[in-house]
Amino acid sequence: MSTAELAALAPTEKLKMLEFLWDSLRPEVESLPVPEEHRNLLDERRDKAQSGKSKLVSWEQAKSKLSRS
Repeated sequence: MSTAELAALAPTEKLKMLEFLWDSLRPEVESLPVPEEHRNLLDERRDKAQSGKSKLVSWEQAKSKLSRS
């Protein structure tokens, strides 16, 4: 399928294609190693959340804040 053909698709069709592509990539992506730098950052964020040193907000609060920016 060409780029022009993809661009001409309806949004719902594009979303279906994205879902298919992601589902087809998921096993490969999940088997990739997590870089040490990413692992360290995630560990640090988890530790801050668990210790109460960072403020957690709901997804709805985050979206609302982002839409105001």
